[in-house]
Amino acid sequence: MNPNFNCLGLVNGYEIGWTSGSSEPGSSGSGLFTSNGHYLVGVLSCGPAPPTCNNPGAGYSKFANFYPQIRQYLFSATPSAPTANPATFVASTSFRSNWRSVSGATGYTLDVATNSSFTNYVTGYHNLNVGNALSHSVAGLSPSTTYYYRVRAYNGNGTSGNSNVVSVTTLPPTGRPVVITNPATLIMSHSARLNGAVDPHGLSTTVYFQYGRTISYGNRTPNQTKTGNNYQNVTANISGLTAHTTYHFRIVATNTAGTRYGGDRTFTTH
Repeated sequence: MNPNFNCLGLVNGYEIGWTSGSSEPGSSGSGLFTSNGHYLVGVLSCGPAPPTCNNPGAGYSKFANFYPQIRQYLFSATPSAPTANPATFVASTSFRSNWRSVSGATGYTLDVATNSSFTNYVTGYHNLNVGNALSHSVAGLSPSTTYYYRVRAYNGNGTSGNSNVVSVTTLPPTGRPVVITNPATLIMSHSARLNGAVDPHGLSTTVYFQYGRTISYGNRTPNQTKTGNNYQNVTANISGLTAHTTYHFRIVATNTAGTRYGGDRTFTTH
């Protein structure tokens, strides 16, 4: 590395240096980057007040500390194909597509179609660039319809092949509500906030939480009314709890089509 190298005034820029010798654990010990028998062992920060890379007294930081920030600029290979995961938050006209991260990827593209051969794409979902995300909500769909999705990973060197194909069938226009019990928050010695989500499934729906020291619960929060065909957050604050005690809770929703109970969760007061 040339200590007098000027970083062109870039804030939070990085200059990389190569040196020979044994690799240092935690810096070049991974052996990811070599060139003619040399190891990349350190990165010199050029910020936050530019320019600092031309300071002869500046020192290296361990490469491992900077690697997550500069990884996308150092990878030299096209990313491998991602693995698509099952859909979540499935409703009558929407669902959330999901996939696993791929090393070296800087973004992903998504296809959604009504056939597994992907000749009938859903409008707006053919090679859709969703950025560097691991899920994406797909909306504007038809009820009781099977859809298929797949993803690809990309970076500056190219785009991967297709992932596996995931099929998902949207819900009918109306039906029993769908509920999810989420973790409690704002837990104190004598109070807490209960959280969940409900899809009213096209019908006016009454939703509440059951809670207590056992799975018999014994207490419930006031009724709330939800309508629509999408997932909506539900919260309820409870008080009068005993300190250092474990409580069980779940969300419950009822409409004219029936009742659904969320899974049981627990929290412990402080």
